[in-house]
Amino acid sequence: MNRKAFAQTMLLLGTVFCCAVAASQTGPSTDVSLDRLSKAAKVYFRDTAELPMNIAVTTVVTDAAGKLKRQSQGSVDFLFHGYNPRSDKGTFTVSAGIFKRGAMKESMGGNNAVVFAGLMLRDGLQATPSPEILQPAGAGQPFIVRLNATQCQAFKLKESSLFPGNYCGRWEYRLTESGNDLRFEHFSFDSAGLPTQAKIAYLGDVQVLGFHFDEDFQQAFLPGDAKPFLLPTQVVTTITTDRGTVTITNQYAPRDEKAVFQIDRIP
Repeated sequence: MNRKAFAQTMLLLGTVFCCAVAASQTGPSTDVSLDRLSKAAKVYFRDTAELPMNIAVTTVVTDAAGKLKRQSQGSVDFLFHGYNPRSDKGTFTVSAGIFKRGAMKESMGGNNAVVFAGLMLRDGLQATPSPEILQPAGAGQPFIVRLNATQCQAFKLKESSLFPGNYCGRWEYRLTESGNDLRFEHFSFDSAGLPTQAKIAYLGDVQVLGFHFDEDFQQAFLPGDAKPFLLPTQVVTTITTDRGTVTITNQYAPRDEKAVFQIDRIP
């Protein structure tokens, strides 16, 4: 680290996400099997060489009446190390200039969600009972995979960086079928263990009522690798409280387009 920049490396261990996972009473359908999902997850959520990306970070804070209290924009550097499923952990490094430390901290919730999406799916597909799989309502409609955690600890917010101390709640993945392949489009997460007390900048002492992630993926082909790989396109973190709402949007793009052979942005 030099005097003009700050960097932070995060290590996310699979055990952080450990919790009991329960399926819906309807149970999984056989149209799309867990085996197909597992094979698709191993292709898309895997290790890769370090890929430098840029993040455009937008933070909006509104009061309980919806009135704007603060809006800020910034950019940070994101060094993506892949999902690293074999070691049951994921790492990334974020860095920013000295005047962008706020954007770096506010980006952390979304950055954690990027790695969390890959680690949780791998663990969830091995859980008992199995996840719920909702088949498409019609042609061209997505598949939905849901996992619901039970026995969650109380929600704790890391107030300095606005992300949970533990991830436990409800996960949902949206996929479409392309030929014989399954393609991941979207991931969302709603935390359990709420409400709880916390202190949030620009809102003060609050009761946290909801914590939500939405992530959109982009499918990429990296040079020398014939298999597709998932990169984040956008992660929106929404923290709902009794005194207002914090919405943080991370928009991701490869720093060097030549480092990615082809990007197929999934609608």
